[in-house]
Amino acid sequence: MAFSQFIKTFPAVSVTCEVSAFPDQEKLRVLGGEDGCSGRVEVWYRGSWGTVCDDSWDMADANVVCKQLGCGSAVSAPGEAAFGEGTGPIWVETLNCRGTESSLWDCCSKPWGESNCDHKEDAAVNCSGAEELRLVNGGSPCAGRVEVKHQDQWGTVCYFDWDMADAGVVCKQLGCGAAVIAHRNVHFGPGSGKIWLDRVACDGTESALWHCRNSGWDKNSCYHGWDAGVTCSGHIELQLDGGDNACSGRVKVRRGDTWATLCDAHFDLKAASVICNGLQCGTALSIPGGAHFGEGHGPIWTEEFQCVGNESHLIYCPRISHGSQSCSHANDASAICSRFRLVNGSTACSGRGEIQGLGAWGTLCDSRWDLPDANVLCHQLDCGFAESVPEGGYFGKGTGSVWTDTFHCKGTETHLGHCPVTALGASQCSHDNDASVICSGKCRRAAGLRTPAPQCVTLPPEQENLMTQQGEGKLDPKACIILVKVLKVTLK
Repeated sequence: MAFSQFIKTFPAVSVTCEVSAFPDQEKLRVLGGEDGCSGRVEVWYRGSWGTVCDDSWDMADANVVCKQLGCGSAVSAPGEAAFGEGTGPIWVETLNCRGTESSLWDCCSKPWGESNCDHKEDAAVNCSGAEELRLVNGGSPCAGRVEVKHQDQWGTVCYFDWDMADAGVVCKQLGCGAAVIAHRNVHFGPGSGKIWLDRVACDGTESALWHCRNSGWDKNSCYHGWDAGVTCSGHIELQLDGGDNACSGRVKVRRGDTWATLCDAHFDLKAASVICNGLQCGTALSIPGGAHFGEGHGPIWTEEFQCVGNESHLIYCPRISHGSQSCSHANDASAICSRFRLVNGSTACSGRGEIQGLGAWGTLCDSRWDLPDANVLCHQLDCGFAESVPEGGYFGKGTGSVWTDTFHCKGTETHLGHCPVTALGASQCSHDNDASVICSGKCRRAAGLRTPAPQCVTLPPEQENLMTQQGEGKLDPKACIILVKVLKVTLK
């Protein structure tokens, strides 16, 4: 790409990776929670503590915080000052972590110290803790084989002396209600690796399973045919029924032996996104009501799931009861999930935008496709931000149908399913007008760049090559002039 082309297409708002010049700058804490592993996120920067804005705050960002604090993994990523409003500066907004970074300072973001947020938008985390607990192979986070993470390794629990009091502590610790069954017969299959705990003897008041009396870490004579399991009262299963595939249809929720439908008046796109993600069906695109996939039968669920949209399972969403609701099966809620991909580009982060709906891949129309829409797709695909949106089938013609709806993104949403959508009916687009995007890719550091606050800007290969030449003393004066012009655009 020529530099003149780059200057035209590079976004006006730069995305940076904050880099700490000194170790003591990377101070991080959480406040307002019950322990040092949950609360409002605060960072030390320019000599003072400040908060993080919840714009684009998601589980990937929260995972980096939890890992950096030595608090395991993220359980949830609440925003809107869930642990109270902070004070002082709001140092950073629009973080774009992949979740694999070792520090929050390694994540892409807007330049630190340039936030338009207020403290009502302070971001927070709930982390699992240094030792972690999970239930595996049961269909939801509230049923399965009991597994404990210790010394950074997952292992199981032996069922000697395993009873309802032990199972009750597990369910309470996971926020899954009360214990329904304490399985002693490898009900959820054998595990692998270490058997960390044996002869667990809880009295039911403990806050964590490893606080119960036991034989000690890794002290047992068990084998994996004796792995313990639990089913909690909070265990629910999800299903989309009546569609062309498992990723579209009437929403059904199962608790115990009973399946129920949901009322469309108490169902939104955020809850649908959690369902689609939980079913490994990608993103929620739409939530047609009025029994779009036919009327169900049996009970109608009386609770409304009030999800943020980034929860890993519906069980983690707060609920409110609508016991006196007047819904009938004519109002059964539905969801249509979809996956996105980029095709025919030179990298995994460029290409023709394609969407999978109702089991088939199709393309997006470029008639109203713009940089904010493309920016959301890049973020969703872990490809940084959108550098440009080439027109006119730039990456070749696709096949299948052309998506008929138009996205109206602000550019800060976590995925396209969170953007307002306008249904256009029959598409006027042909595959000559398939939408495309060129994303920045993974955030790379340019070693030669120095700005007032120690940071690096995500740069395309052309600039990165110039920076490398500069670092090696090979940059000639003409290249310096070009570089200065480009950086002025980049750092506005």
